[in-house]
Amino acid sequence: MSTVHQLNLELTNLISESKRKNSDIKHAAEKSLEALKAYSAKTSETEFVKGLSKNPDFITPFLLACRTRNTKYVAIAISCFQKLIIGKGLPITKLELMLDAFIESTNLAIEIQLKILQCLPFLFQNYSIFISDKILIKLLSICSILQGSNKSSAVNNTASATFLQLIGLVFDKINDEDSLAKETVDKSYVVPIDNDKKINIGPNAYDSQRIFLDLCILIEHHKPHFLKTNYITENFGFELLESVIKSNKDIFLNHVELGFLLRTKVVPLLLRFFSVSKDFPIMVRVARLIFLLIREQFDSLKIESEVMLSLLTHILSKDSSSPFWKKILSLEIYRGILNDFKLVEKIFTQFDNNKNENTKKIIYDFLKTSYNILDENRFLLNTGDIVQPPPSHTSSSSPTSSSSSNRAISPAPNNQLENAPGLSISKSSIKINFIDLLDKPDAPPISETYLFYLILTSITNFCEGICKYALDLSSNSSSTSTSISATLSSVQDNNIQFLDKETSFENNPNLKGNLIFITELIEKNYGLMLPIYKIFIYSTLDNDIFHKLIRSLQKLCHASGILTLTKPRDDIFEIFALITINLVGKVGFEQKTNHTLSFSESIVGTISSTINQALATPGPVSTLNSQQAHNEMYTRNINSRNILCFRVLSSLAISLGTVLQSKWKLIFITLQWLDYYIRGPSDELIKDFPPASRYLTSQDLINIENSINKLDESINFYSNSVFHDMTEALITLSDEVVYSGNDSLFKEPVLKTDGESKIQPCAYNKIYFSNKLMKLCRINPRKFLIENDENWNLIGDFYFKIICNRSLDYEFRLEIGKDFNSTIKYVSIDGFHQDDGFEYDKSQTELKVLNSLYTFIKHLTKLSKPNQLLILNCETEIHLQVLNTLKELLDKYGIFFKNWNLVFKIINSPFEKEDQFLLSNEDDKILVGKVKMVINSSFENLKLILDEFLLSLPSNQLKILIDCLSNFIKQTYDLNISFNSISYFWLISDYLRDAILKNQQEVESSRRDIESYVTDEGTLLKAVSSTEKDENLHRLLWIYLLFVLSKSFNDDRNQVRNGSIQTFFSIVDSHGRFLPNWNLIYDVILKPKLMKKPSATTFSGETSKKEWIESLTLILNGLVKLYCNFLVDFDENSNCVKYWSGLVSYFNDILTLNSIELNIKIYKAFNDVLKPLSAENDKDKKLPNEILELFYNFWSGSPILYNLIQNALYQESLTSLMESFPLLFKLIGPVLNLGKFETILCMFDSCVRYPVLPELFSNDDMRCTQLQESIYQNLSKLVIAEDDEIKDAKYQSLLLQELLLIVILPFSTRMRIEQKLNEKLTVTNLKVPTFTAISYQTLELLKTDLKKNEVNLMLLLKDRCILKVFKSLSEPTKLKAKGVKNKPELWIESSKILTNLAQKCVDILKQDSENQVPEDIKTELWTLIIEAIENNLLYNVENPDYEEIDISNYDELKGILIPNLELKSIPDSLLEEYINTVWSKSFLYPLDEIERAILTTSKSPLEVSEKLSFFEFDNLIVGSTKSLTPLPRLTFNKKNLNDLISFALPTGDSGAKSRLFRVSLPYFVSRSCFVLRKFISDESLLNKCPLPKIQQYEMVIILNGILKIFDLAEGMDERSLKTLDILYPLIIKSISVSNKIDGIILVLEKILMKITKLLKRNYQEKLETAVNQKTLDLKYIQ
Repeated sequence: MSTVHQLNLELTNLISESKRKNSDIKHAAEKSLEALKAYSAKTSETEFVKGLSKNPDFITPFLLACRTRNTKYVAIAISCFQKLIIGKGLPITKLELMLDAFIESTNLAIEIQLKILQCLPFLFQNYSIFISDKILIKLLSICSILQGSNKSSAVNNTASATFLQLIGLVFDKINDEDSLAKETVDKSYVVPIDNDKKINIGPNAYDSQRIFLDLCILIEHHKPHFLKTNYITENFGFELLESVIKSNKDIFLNHVELGFLLRTKVVPLLLRFFSVSKDFPIMVRVARLIFLLIREQFDSLKIESEVMLSLLTHILSKDSSSPFWKKILSLEIYRGILNDFKLVEKIFTQFDNNKNENTKKIIYDFLKTSYNILDENRFLLNTGDIVQPPPSHTSSSSPTSSSSSNRAISPAPNNQLENAPGLSISKSSIKINFIDLLDKPDAPPISETYLFYLILTSITNFCEGICKYALDLSSNSSSTSTSISATLSSVQDNNIQFLDKETSFENNPNLKGNLIFITELIEKNYGLMLPIYKIFIYSTLDNDIFHKLIRSLQKLCHASGILTLTKPRDDIFEIFALITINLVGKVGFEQKTNHTLSFSESIVGTISSTINQALATPGPVSTLNSQQAHNEMYTRNINSRNILCFRVLSSLAISLGTVLQSKWKLIFITLQWLDYYIRGPSDELIKDFPPASRYLTSQDLINIENSINKLDESINFYSNSVFHDMTEALITLSDEVVYSGNDSLFKEPVLKTDGESKIQPCAYNKIYFSNKLMKLCRINPRKFLIENDENWNLIGDFYFKIICNRSLDYEFRLEIGKDFNSTIKYVSIDGFHQDDGFEYDKSQTELKVLNSLYTFIKHLTKLSKPNQLLILNCETEIHLQVLNTLKELLDKYGIFFKNWNLVFKIINSPFEKEDQFLLSNEDDKILVGKVKMVINSSFENLKLILDEFLLSLPSNQLKILIDCLSNFIKQTYDLNISFNSISYFWLISDYLRDAILKNQQEVESSRRDIESYVTDEGTLLKAVSSTEKDENLHRLLWIYLLFVLSKSFNDDRNQVRNGSIQTFFSIVDSHGRFLPNWNLIYDVILKPKLMKKPSATTFSGETSKKEWIESLTLILNGLVKLYCNFLVDFDENSNCVKYWSGLVSYFNDILTLNSIELNIKIYKAFNDVLKPLSAENDKDKKLPNEILELFYNFWSGSPILYNLIQNALYQESLTSLMESFPLLFKLIGPVLNLGKFETILCMFDSCVRYPVLPELFSNDDMRCTQLQESIYQNLSKLVIAEDDEIKDAKYQSLLLQELLLIVILPFSTRMRIEQKLNEKLTVTNLKVPTFTAISYQTLELLKTDLKKNEVNLMLLLKDRCILKVFKSLSEPTKLKAKGVKNKPELWIESSKILTNLAQKCVDILKQDSENQVPEDIKTELWTLIIEAIENNLLYNVENPDYEEIDISNYDELKGILIPNLELKSIPDSLLEEYINTVWSKSFLYPLDEIERAILTTSKSPLEVSEKLSFFEFDNLIVGSTKSLTPLPRLTFNKKNLNDLISFALPTGDSGAKSRLFRVSLPYFVSRSCFVLRKFISDESLLNKCPLPKIQQYEMVIILNGILKIFDLAEGMDERSLKTLDILYPLIIKSISVSNKIDGIILVLEKILMKITKLLKRNYQEKLETAVNQKTLDLKYIQ
């Protein structure tokens, strides 16, 4: 429908709607409709509509309709306005009126509002030249009005979009204005700029400037100067600014006034908002603006850009508390910046590399902050220490063990990757960047790792730009560049031109500046970039991210190489090497890898063979036998990512190889570790090992092979200097691994010291560098080896140094030997087969090959004795290698070999040393077989000489023959050869004996001659090796024969060792009387060889010990026989003391081996030696005292330790030692003294105290153990006959003391043993001996000895020995020890001995008128006698038999004590102690509580008596009606009570009875007070009930005792009377209650009368004395 037709229709509708209500509109519409009638079909509609603009009244009905605010009218009007605006039919003069109409209609329906907004853009586009100033303000105000909060969201959004569009159109007018000629533009508008200056601008620029300024003001919510709106949201305001700046980049750059607003308004506004605002939508707008300004307005905002970039960096730092999403926005800005390398160049040049101004290091700071972020969040990245395998599902076995070559690692599902730690595209990236989220009220939830993903993409973008920039520079470099020498031809073939900032582009300043920029950019920032790369590389990444990261780092390295930046290039090379080979560390932030042992294999073959083998060998992975590997090996779990890194490294090495120089070492180290990962270690001892890592696919292995092959192929194109660098690198690396002295340095690829890391070679693959060197030698041996002496010597020295170094691993040396021989063969083939006519080449080849072999074998045989078995195995195999090589060369080029003496030395070189062969049959079977072939062949020849030509051999050859036999004995490959060699010593011995017997008459003189010049091993060797004629040569050779045979006495093989020992003693036994010189034999053979203790290392292990015990038993038996047959002529042989001293010393040495079985053998051998010496027929032979001392010292010095583990066996050994004592004791009489005798007894004591019983010995209470019995027998036979009585008494004293110690073993000693061994006894089945049997037997022996020593009793008493007897025998008496069943009990026997001994000792004391016995001994003796008495009193267990015996013993001892109380040696304290004991044991029933209380609070018996006598009976109920329980041993107690009464009876004499009375009376009084007090107390309660019988009995006994004392009281001293006075109150009270006991009233009355009479007389005497002395004691009278 045409525009005119639409206008016609709308006007018609307007007329129809308004004809009734609004005639003005109707008439105006009719006029306008009339004007449309002028349109005809022939008229151009466009021109017609434009023509309507000339009719100002045409739009009058529409204006009137808008004023009515009628929805229908306004809708028609707006629709017509829209058509007129589009068709440019709007009258210019009515523009402002129409805008007013629009404004009035903004409050109507939504459809009307939207139509108004649709009109505005068309209006501005079609009438832009008329829209400025006020009209522009109205136009924009319409949008502002429709953006009100009361408007619908559709209207609001449309109004915002329209406003945005209109602002853009306003700025577009600036371009129109700028395109006009300057003189046509009215630049009369003044605006401010920088430095307080002002400029004139045109109207359009002026409108834009004012609008832009007002937008900034409105964002800050201030009143605008130009616009009529008072409010816009910050979000919308920033959107407007972004749109304007983005769409008008050149305008802002060209118009100073707008740039001024950016610097003074926009940037501060952005900085302020970005610093403090936390409104996500606003911050998105602000971030977009910041990025936009930096990217597009950098040239005009350099200072401001520095501030904004610094702010972004600060927000990223940990010092900032900004929300996470703000950091994301900052990083998205940086990512965009680093993706624009031109912008990077500007920033780096302006800030980081600004040498004129002190500016921020923007890029450097960003990289540093990024690194800090990553470093602090390693746990989120799951950052470890090594490259992690890709997240994947793997099969149960590795690809190399799979049957399918196409099996690979399948990708993990998305949900697994999303839940895994680290970075992945699916988890860490987002579809829409935060900076592009314009419609989100809040930041959407995302993974924290998106932050790290942004850093990663920023860095990779940065490196992409660097590499592209460098490559562009390289392509611009001319072919005549002087940056690198002509040696770079191989690289130049790859169209790579190396650059140097010092020499390149000298004639092109622009390119020179670009080169300086890019080199300095790398140099100043790579130090931070590489740590960032490392963090990412060691983090969990998906495949896409990892590949992108590695490619980025590769490009950085490539760029560094192109720019000849050595340090960055080398550091990146090291990173690639490190991430290729380092497999141990944290896999992720926490988890660690497990070290896995691998097998031994070199890289000699190709990787294809590994692939084929892997594909052809399905099945499970074999595991390593841990016993075959001494140390845990470095893991081989390499994965496909490590392989990717290696491929990158290999590619870089090929492209940059000509400039690597020393970095070839790094390449070879990586290749070496990779070979270990793929093939395993080069240690051939490890037979089974897992295949290549399960993380590798077959394609990975193919990729490795291809990369290595390409690298090897490139060597052909390198120059000689590069080849030399590679060779030196290989040798240096091999030396580092081989000669480090500490393999642990190379057990991991990375050595960390002092915070630094160094990539080091592999300790498990030492052979790799040698193999690689061998491959290099095969490239062109004639060029690099035959024609080049320096290279040949260098490589030869390398091989020789390794092979002859015994500190190296023997497999490694073997492999090096193979490489050496292979090189010799290859060089020989290439050298000898030259047909070019140059004889020099062949002779040179011959000379080098032969000299190398000869020098090699000569130095190898000159090596000292190896310390390890493997070393000898290795050198034997190397010998075979050389011999095989020599044989092969002889077969082909024998014309060159003329010196057969050299060949003979080479063949016999293993036997040039006496101790060369130390191999065992446990070594490699192939190696043993090869050695057997050599040894068997040599031995067959030797047998032929011995069997057929021995008698015809010159004497000077016999030593060589004997040495040769010795070598064959020592070899360990064939035991039969060793046996046969030993047997030939017997044959040679017979030969030498026959040769000596021919001149038998000269034997004695020859012995003296030999001693004149042969004294030790050295002179013996010199004599038999001398070329001068010697008449004694056969005799010396015979000794030398035994000497050489003795070297096998310490052979590790039991059979060889025993065979040598037996052969030696057989020769000695058969031909000993013909041997030329025993002194020489002893000094050279017996002492240093035969009587040599095996080392602790040799004598270890159960099997080895058992075998050595067998050998040592043969030696001991042989020595006993030898000594007893040939070395017992003490009168004639002055060296016998030396010989026997050596034997005893040997016994002692063998004891230090701590073998119980061997100890038994030694003690029996010792016994066997003593038998012939102590036999009856040898009595006339006096042994030297030195020998007797030796025997005694050996016996007494034998260690006695309590071995609880081998208990029975150890007791057997001690028994053997003790059984040798009788023979020894018969011999050592001449040297025996008290000290030795005491030591002997100490030995007995240590043995008899053995703390546990033998395992099969159940109990020793009836019979002794064998050890105890041996001690008893020794003690019983211990007879000392001394003429000196005193000395004899000392011996007897020591013996008695020992017997006493044994007697008391069952008591305290046994208890201590049980306490000490308590824990062990509970764990084991060991039993502690009772010592009963030995104690009982010894007691009998003691009784016998005491009878024998009655004569010496005085001396024994003075020696305190008797006191010790008392002390010891008191212990079984006190404990009532029973002893052996069916025999008198031990304590009874002890008591009898004590009683008898006490009587004899007292008799001696009585007879000691001269006081020979010291007083202290006398006192102590009485103390012990009284203690013996008390032992009978204090036993409390009821046993009628024991009580009867105790009473009997007591009476006997009391009979000894009481009559002798007059002796001064008995102190009162002892007597009182005895009386106190009798008193305490005189009670017949237990004390009650009151009595116990009185007893415990009193200090003396008198105090007790007084308390009981003055007891308050009336005030307290103190009696008891309970029945009384008699105490145990009542009979003995009654006896004690009667004894106490008898002791207290007064006597008139001053002797023992008087002393006994004085001490006993207070105790009797106190005892009486106890009885009377209880009688009085109980009687008051019993009423008519009778007293207990025991109490009645006690009362009668006490009262009769009191009466007896008073009967004898005449002449009693005053003190005693005072003591008796205490009884008076109790006697008085007892009379009143005495009717309960028949007859006691009469006794009481008699006592009372006695007391009254006695007291009366005593009082009268006192008064008379007081009157006479004029003193009066009133208290006493009262």
